[in-house]
Amino acid sequence: MGYRKQIKQAGNESMPVTRKRPGRPATGETPGRSIRLPAEMWAAIDAFRRTQPDRPTRSEAVRRVLVIGLELMKAGRTQRKRK
Repeated sequence: MGYRKQIKQAGNESMPVTRKRPGRPATGETPGRSIRLPAEMWAAIDAFRRTQPDRPTRSEAVRRVLVIGLELMKAGRTQRKRK
């Protein structure tokens, strides 16, 4: 009996095979976004990271800076520049 026939016959007795979906696997719960920032902004974000006691990742630092900025806007502490 050939190898393929043995596998085919054994397939009925073994555990069911779940097919993998094609493509890259999901890496997180929320969709990823990428942004382009000037080097000066990245430097400012890195400086912010260094002030944090838990030294967050760049992604986490960007999230924190956004939250701070949005809270300031909500409180009316920042003024939007109109063009």
